[in-house]
Amino acid sequence: LTYEVILVDCDGMPVRLCLDLGSNLAARCPEGAVVRFSGSARIHEIKNWPVNPYVAIWVDDPARIEVLALPTFWERQDVRRALRIAGVVLLGLVLLAIVGVIWQRRHLRHLQERNEELELRVAERTEELREALERERKLGLVKSDFVSLVSHEFRTPLGVIMSAAEVLMRYFDRLEPEKRQRHLEMIRDSTGNLAAMIEEVLLLGRMDEGKLSCTAEPLDLEAFCRVIADELNSATKAVSPIRFEVLGDLSGASADKSLLRHILSNLLSNACKYSFPGEPVRFVVSRVEGETCFVIEDHGIGILDEDRERLFTSFTRGSNVGMLPGTGLGLVIVSRCVEMHGGRFQLESHPGVGTTATVWLSLFDPNASLLPASKPSTLTA
Repeated sequence: LTYEVILVDCDGMPVRLCLDLGSNLAARCPEGAVVRFSGSARIHEIKNWPVNPYVAIWVDDPARIEVLALPTFWERQDVRRALRIAGVVLLGLVLLAIVGVIWQRRHLRHLQERNEELELRVAERTEELREALERERKLGLVKSDFVSLVSHEFRTPLGVIMSAAEVLMRYFDRLEPEKRQRHLEMIRDSTGNLAAMIEEVLLLGRMDEGKLSCTAEPLDLEAFCRVIADELNSATKAVSPIRFEVLGDLSGASADKSLLRHILSNLLSNACKYSFPGEPVRFVVSRVEGETCFVIEDHGIGILDEDRERLFTSFTRGSNVGMLPGTGLGLVIVSRCVEMHGGRFQLESHPGVGTTATVWLSLFDPNASLLPASKPSTLTA
């Protein structure tokens, strides 16, 4: 083991003096001091490597070493070594602090992202809860309307049926044939009305459950529409006769017969029901610009402006219908059926003047040739 004092010779080569530890040279000659010595010395080691080359000299007699100059505080090797160590430690602390800041920022960003994600989930759950509550509220209203419908609309035909049946049971032998026939017709008509209302309720239920689909098949559109018009004229005894018109060639049509029947029968039934007695209902079918246009125009009580939007809500009827029977489902069913058929539905009405319902459906092959067809004036009414 040696104690080294670095010297600089004339060529700037560092020189290390190697002495025994018992020389106590460190007390008066710190590393970095300028010394000279006399007497003999031998070369201990020479290092000519590219990094930190030096010459080490072994001094046999430390008493011959004379200290010429002591290093300043900042030139002392131990101070420089301590400063280097402190610098390394400080650099390490700075790097550690930077790493800590980066980690903290990432952690905060992660927490912020988690917080935003939680807020988004809470917002989504809140929206779902709001929608669920809204659906529950609407379902409650529907149930209330349905109860009201059952207690009023269903009770009327049932009352007629029970009354007519009771009269027939008690006085059948004493009734004239004409009166018997009239009571039987009352039972038949009331039963038909009740069956129609129940069918509308069940149909809407199937739509809500997604059990109703649109399946198009070829049909004779003109004959199909004419049959529906004739059936309603017969059912209503032509109190408001339906005038059927065809504009253009309707051959080659394809449609879902069930959906189309629901659309036309509901619109025609409403037109006849709400028309003034004796006023005809105009039913026009035409082929316009590749689409089939159905126009049903009546001259009846019309729809009030404040009722227009409400009529597309289940079990809702106009406030001016009075005692006329109905379920409040007709326009809802028509709107759903038109939508399932990929069509459009427009309703124009003026109170006391009448209502015009227009339905556009794509029932023809778009590549098929079209014959000229005049556009009904009711489309621009």
